[in-house]
Amino acid sequence: MPEPAPFVLLHMLGGWGREWNELANALQAQVFAPDLLGHGSRDAGPPPPIVSLEENAAHVLALPEIARLDRFRLVGTSLGGAVATCIAAHWTGRVESLTLISTAFTSATPTDRLAEAETASRGRDYDDEDRPLPRSLADVQKSFGITSAAAHDDIERSRTAAGRWIKPSWRGVAQADLLDMLAQVQAPVMLIYGENDTYRRFEATARERLPDARTVIAPCEGSFPHRGCAAFVASVLDQA
Repeated sequence: MPEPAPFVLLHMLGGWGREWNELANALQAQVFAPDLLGHGSRDAGPPPPIVSLEENAAHVLALPEIARLDRFRLVGTSLGGAVATCIAAHWTGRVESLTLISTAFTSATPTDRLAEAETASRGRDYDDEDRPLPRSLADVQKSFGITSAAAHDDIERSRTAAGRWIKPSWRGVAQADLLDMLAQVQAPVMLIYGENDTYRRFEATARERLPDARTVIAPCEGSFPHRGCAAFVASVLDQA
């Protein structure tokens, strides 16, 4: 019986590969969880104005441990979900399946709306040098439904590590047409959400492009159920 295809797990915006540790330990296959560009490292240097999805996708596929894989099962959340969608759309022969956890699906944001969002985020989410401002557990609970102090602390540490790379990575997502990319995906797709996941508002849009996609609701209150319901998510991924 052939070995199951490895998993490649791509983390959230402002996250890092280690956020997948509990899930990776529960999966019954080889796992790779790389850091995306500028994330997970304090010595990445000054970021460019924009980090495109294509740049992040090329970075992932060029990593030695992933470059040698003929095919793999691709899993992403948030920024990682957008990068995973880009990979599945443009490198169709490499992706055996695509799982998107708590991921936003949008078309390219017009320049004026992007500028408005940038202005609104300054002083609220980022300082004047585009470094992320600290968020309390109450803030994270309000935005994502996350109630775990451990998850909140890990998210804050990873955001600090990514620093000024978060905003350029966000711009790369905002300027991409993810809806068009979704329509190009050929691999089987699964969407995973928590019970009160704020990202579920994008589910209907995704299913318009992917009518055969499977949706799974994890028994977690909020977004990013790979953190709070790792054993459940692992069982779903292993059986897919």
